[in-house]
Amino acid sequence: MREQSAQSVRTAATWLSRRLMTLLRVSPQRSNKGRSENQVVRVMEAEGVVQESMSRVGDVPITQTSPEKLVASLCDRSHAGSRHLHFTNAYSVISARHDPALAQVFQRGSCYPDGLPLIWALRGVDPNAGWSKAARVRGPDLFPHVLAASQDLRGVSHYLLGGTEDVLEQLQKAIAVNFPGAVVAGAASPPFRPVHDVDWQGHLQDIRASGATHVWVGLGTPKQDFVAELLSDADPYRLYLAVGAAFDFVAGTTKIAPKWMQDNGLEWLFRLATEPRRLWRRYLIGNVKFIWIVAAQRCGMRTRQRNSK
Repeated sequence: MREQSAQSVRTAATWLSRRLMTLLRVSPQRSNKGRSENQVVRVMEAEGVVQESMSRVGDVPITQTSPEKLVASLCDRSHAGSRHLHFTNAYSVISARHDPALAQVFQRGSCYPDGLPLIWALRGVDPNAGWSKAARVRGPDLFPHVLAASQDLRGVSHYLLGGTEDVLEQLQKAIAVNFPGAVVAGAASPPFRPVHDVDWQGHLQDIRASGATHVWVGLGTPKQDFVAELLSDADPYRLYLAVGAAFDFVAGTTKIAPKWMQDNGLEWLFRLATEPRRLWRRYLIGNVKFIWIVAAQRCGMRTRQRNSK
């Protein structure tokens, strides 16, 4: 009986995800030939990483790569993009539309698609770019993958900025058990205050003194995005990566959505079910806004195409 109920939930969830794809009017994946006008191609400096391409959803430029290539470039410190990295989703696109300052942060940084609905949207607004699930770079996955890949690498160390003192304690224990060769050079739990009410200079001094090469910022969007840029502007010698709830997931203090939900773009539904009071507005209202932003962008593209003929 339980198996039948679980199968019914999976079927309903899959149907819901397909309806979302239909609403976003996702086109079938095509080849990489004939890239669109809104795509910027950058030649990477890292050996073995030929190029990354960039497309836009709303006001957010999204860089196309693979998790494997990004992990490699972060570990060998050959990342040629911005010194502050962001793993964006539908909520990021909505937040950037309502806050021009946040949009500018994303535009000056390197942004990667964290959410599967964002991949669907990218395939809709830039159908010739070859976007696929393989280009999805989840912050909560990248964080442990980099920790694993950096084990025993000389000159690579990590600083953890964010979370509560308890979460940081659990996180460092989890890293010591699961990634014993990864070097955690320092950690800090900033106060829960607006960005401009925190003494970031003190945190910056601690980060510099630690000698860490990678600073993982887990403060939640949009605060972590502003902080990552603020600190990287003052300290361009290391990477600042805004990874959202990755600390809680690796520490084991927050449950992760089942893989079948992640693979069907329904991680938001799992999080809504676990924290309805905090997240209902973000997802139920936010998803509609996201679809509207993508639909408006597609309509604008079609209008420009017609006018150019």
